[in-house]
Amino acid sequence: VAIHFRRTDKKDDWGVTDHLSFSVSFVLIAVARLNHVKIFINDTHNSLKNNDTTDLVYRTFLVLSDDPRAIEELRHDLGPGYQVHGLSDLKAFFKNETDYNMYLKKGHTFLTNNAMWDKDPQAVQDYDASVIVDAVAAGLRADYLIGMGCSGVSQLIGQWIGGRQRTEGNALSLWQEDLVL
Repeated sequence: VAIHFRRTDKKDDWGVTDHLSFSVSFVLIAVARLNHVKIFINDTHNSLKNNDTTDLVYRTFLVLSDDPRAIEELRHDLGPGYQVHGLSDLKAFFKNETDYNMYLKKGHTFLTNNAMWDKDPQAVQDYDASVIVDAVAAGLRADYLIGMGCSGVSQLIGQWIGGRQRTEGNALSLWQEDLVL
C-alpha cells in the first residue's frame, strides 16, 4: 500500500484542505478499511463464520510525505506489526540545517521562492525529480493508495496503480478528504 500525505504547506492550498488535520489519523482509518475489505473479499465465509476481524492483511507501506517527521509519527502510531518505508531522504537535498529547517516550516513554497533557486538550483531540481521518482516507484509497487485527493502527487500515484491494474486509479484509492470530512 502506498501512502502519500502533505503536511508542511497544505493549509496554504485553501479549499477543502483548510479543514484537514496535520495528524496521520486518517491513515489509520484507511488501513482499517483496507484490511476489512480485503478480509471480506478473500475470505467472506470464514470471516463471518469465525467472526475473525483481527487478521492484518496489509503490513508493508511505502510512505511519501513532504515532512519526514510525519513518516516517523506514522511508524510510531502503527506500531511494530507494520513495516513503514519512507522513500527519498529530503534532508539530503539541503546543504545546511538552516535551509532544511526553513523547508520544514514553509514547505514547498520554500523551494519555489527565488532566493532558494538563486542559492541552490540543483537542490530544487533534485527535490522536484525525487517527487516524481518516488511517486512512480510507489505506483509501480503498491496495489492501493491512501492519499490526498487534492494532491497532484497522490493523483499521479493512483493513476500509476490503476494503469498497472487496468482500472480507474480512484477506485483503488482512499482519500483523506473522504475519510475525515
